[in-house]
Amino acid sequence: MTTFKTIGKSEPRRDLPEKLTGEAKYVADVQLPGMLFGKILRSPHPHARILSINVDAARNLPGVRAVVTPFDAPKGQVAPDMPILDTEARYVGDEVAAVAADDEDLAEAALSLIEVKYEQLPFVTDAVEAIKPDAPQTRPGGNLVGGKPLTLTRGSVEEGFAQADRIFEETYSTPAHAGAALEPRAAVASWDGDNLTVWKSTRGVHADQLALSLALYVPRGNIRVMGQNMGAGYGT
Repeated sequence: MTTFKTIGKSEPRRDLPEKLTGEAKYVADVQLPGMLFGKILRSPHPHARILSINVDAARNLPGVRAVVTPFDAPKGQVAPDMPILDTEARYVGDEVAAVAADDEDLAEAALSLIEVKYEQLPFVTDAVEAIKPDAPQTRPGGNLVGGKPLTLTRGSVEEGFAQADRIFEETYSTPAHAGAALEPRAAVASWDGDNLTVWKSTRGVHADQLALSLALYVPRGNIRVMGQNMGAGYGT
């Protein structure tokens, strides 16, 4: 009879001791020399065009090192049809501007000094209404990212219907939800010449590496993404 080293045995989790003693390091625990702290200014409107942004007061605040807006941000995309920063806000909380400062309080104070002029635009809050032809459009190609539905196909629906004794049709929906993780979202980035290292609360280090490469026009081989301990992971 084959004797297994692990199969069929109860193995202790290797990460439990450091988590139980509080020694586990998360992304927010990463501290680098000369590190700056970033904060994001977010839209208060569900759909609006950004007409202008005045960041003079924020930039002149001692300890503020950089302020970035849609008018001077790099032109890369974080996803199809999604620039790093855009002049059109598409939901409450959409990114409008970013600040980097010597500490977190300074970055927060700088956000309060940024003045934004918006032109509020029509919007809908129902997904079914949003895909109708006459719905307010949030992107040139419509309200679907990439301009078309994301379709996954497996097997044959027609064949399944033909073999079924009965066919039931119904529409199902679920409310919006978000996992209540114990760990706040965080990321730390460090440049070393042309090489970028990112510490991030993530399970998809390779997907994040690709997204950063496309957004920043940096070769994937120059980007290293490190997934630290995670406070939770719900797929959200």
